[in-house]
Amino acid sequence: SNTGTTHGNVWGGNYVLTYDTVRIENDADVKYTDTDFLDTYGIQLLAGSNLQPSDTVTAFLVNETLAKQAGFSDNYNDIIGTEITFWGNQAPVIGVVNDFNTSSLHQNVRPVVIATRPNFYVTAIRINTAMTSDAISAMETAFDNAFPNAVFEYAFLDDHIAQMYEDEQQTAQIMNIFTAI
Repeated sequence: SNTGTTHGNVWGGNYVLTYDTVRIENDADVKYTDTDFLDTYGIQLLAGSNLQPSDTVTAFLVNETLAKQAGFSDNYNDIIGTEITFWGNQAPVIGVVNDFNTSSLHQNVRPVVIATRPNFYVTAIRINTAMTSDAISAMETAFDNAFPNAVFEYAFLDDHIAQMYEDEQQTAQIMNIFTAI
């Protein structure tokens, strides 16, 4: 995916959702992922179906917040089949997932649009923490075999989240100092 579920680097933009004679335009975060995104992050599919492998955007998943914002809070199945246009891609909504945070827990959950994307710059892998060093070693070997001229780099999502909150705390401390002055 472009990032994990929560990260300081959030992509977003305007979407247009159309059904019958209704046109809804609003702002949403976007997650370009593969078909394992829901399983990797433990995100629950509430209605419809998951994304299928594709080299182009052929369908979208949306979160509960977007479905509710679009007026589908009574029955998430009703949003299935409606068309969304996002970043120039028009495709039907095929599923609704539970809400998850794309940024700080201090902020409200935002509407999210999820689609497949063939090229990734970040890969998320869930590992058994009891076998972290073995898992990293195996991933590095596989990466080096596939991409001998590239540098293998890794990070842990929980470290990114901790850093995000540390940055927030530092900003709050600076604001308190200036407020006192």
